[in-house]
Amino acid sequence: MIFLFHRRAETTNQQFRDHYLTRHAPFSMSLTDKMTAYAVNLVDQANAATLPGADAPLDAVTIINTESASKFFDPLWVFASQADADAQMADHNSFIGPMYAFLTHGDPRPVQQATAARTPGAKVIVLVAEAVDSVAITSAAGVSQSMVHTIDAAIIPDGPPLAQLIELWSDDADALRSAAGDHPWLSVDEYVSRA
Repeated sequence: MIFLFHRRAETTNQQFRDHYLTRHAPFSMSLTDKMTAYAVNLVDQANAATLPGADAPLDAVTIINTESASKFFDPLWVFASQADADAQMADHNSFIGPMYAFLTHGDPRPVQQATAARTPGAKVIVLVAEAVDSVAITSAAGVSQSMVHTIDAAIIPDGPPLAQLIELWSDDADALRSAAGDHPWLSVDEYVSRA
């Protein structure tokens, strides 16, 4: 599953980043084991496209793997108690504003180590409105790893048109931006909390 987040209007970008990394991600991980992978991608606001219909660039793209997407929004499946679910949602609502969510399928995630530190190197997320043959993007010069997520359905209606989300990794940020071609892209800092 993919979640696209905007911060609350009264929250600065730095406050959003700090809260996500030091409070929300570790707190969420402590409350559930139903997320088998959890990667937070914080958007570099100076190098980010604005989605159609949005007033500002995204602040984060979070990618979650779970054994059951259909059960993921059942709080009593995800969390041990309703109190845990309520605490997690209260924290979520304290700094996250408008959001979009999508069910996806895709390639296996590249092997990554879960750490509180930023993943080394550069990463770009390419947002593709209409499905394309992704080989031209994923095999572009300078791309060292990639993952293509194909959108199956929007979980939250009225989101931006999105058919694919492509993650690209490299040591060369310029190569990744070039690989995106004419598609909107986001330069991100990746933090893998669970792999």
